Order: sequence, then C-alpha cells, then structure tokens
Amino acid sequence: FKIGPFSGFNATLNAGWGKVCDAIMPTCDVLGGSRWNIPGTPYYNDDLAGFWFGGRLSYDYSDVVSVAVEGRYSKQDSHDDYAFGIDRPEYIVNASLKVRPIRPLSIGVAYEYRGGRQLWHGMEVNGMPMWYSEELGNVNNLSASARYDFSEKLAVTINANNILGHEWEMAPLYSAQKFGIMGG
Repeated sequence: FKIGPFSGFNATLNAGWGKVCDAIMPTCDVLGGSRWNIPGTPYYNDDLAGFWFGGRLSYDYSDVVSVAVEGRYSKQDSHDDYAFGIDRPEYIVNASLKVRPIRPLSIGVAYEYRGGRQLWHGMEVNGMPMWYSEELGNVNNLSASARYDFSEKLAVTINANNILGHEWEMAPLYSAQKFGIMGG
C-alpha cells in the first residue's frame, strides 16, 4: 500500500496478555528455603501474568536504507507481573539503521534501551509472603554489524556488541557481555 512519498513506511501497534507458570526468576535472597525460593540459588519460581503493549515504526527506501524504531511496555508493580526478560525491564526501546551502499554489502547500527529494570525479593514473615523490589538501573547498548554476500549461499559477517562498554547485570551473578566482536 503506497501513500504519496511515503512508500516503504510501516507502522504497527500490538498488545497482548501473557501468562507463564513456574517461571524461574532471579532474586538476591540466596539463603531462602520457602516455596518462593529455590534453596541455595539466587532464583525463585513464580507465576507471571499481565498485559503488555508496544509498537514499531519503520521506513525502507528501496534496498538502500532501512530505519526502524520499536518499543514495548509492561508494568512491573508486582513480583508476578509479566516480564520481557529476567532483568524485568518495564520499557524496551530498539532503534536500528541499515544501509546498503553497494548490492552485496550491508552495514548496520542498532541501539537498545532497557528501562525500569528490577528484581523482586520474596520472604516469609509470620507465614505470609512479603515482596519488595530493587532497581537494577537502565541499560544503553549500542551495536554495529557488517555483512558481505559473495553469493546466495556464502556471506561474511562481523558484529560488534556493547560498543559503549557498559558493565551491567541481567541478574545477580549474571553479568551481561562486555564489548565483544564476533565474525563468521
């Protein structure tokens, strides 16, 4: 579908409700032993459920340039709210740009923001569960990639991740990868 000079533009809205039973989620309460903690580990089992929504805007100019921005939101007011990952971000925003200066070569850059990340800690007090959250801080992650297609079956790629070199944890004892380069 083409409208005036905006051929190649795409907008998408999406929403949903999800439920996960017995999800293994991280916590810092490693000495627990209640039904909310797996004894001796920094994780607990929980049923997660909730609504989420998001959207995506993208624009493709022929095979030369592709730009996209997408975001997702899921409230994190409770230990059992739906989670997009073990670091439980409330917001995720991704932006990407890919250019193809010549037909077999494509070069891209991407940015990811994970905001409102938190851990939920559970404990029993007089036989009743009590929950509290701990903020993990926001994440800014920049990556770049290049790909050269020699044929339909042979290509060379190189990816650089966490270019900004930020150190952050997905969960206790689970650090995200620092700057890294991978090729193939």
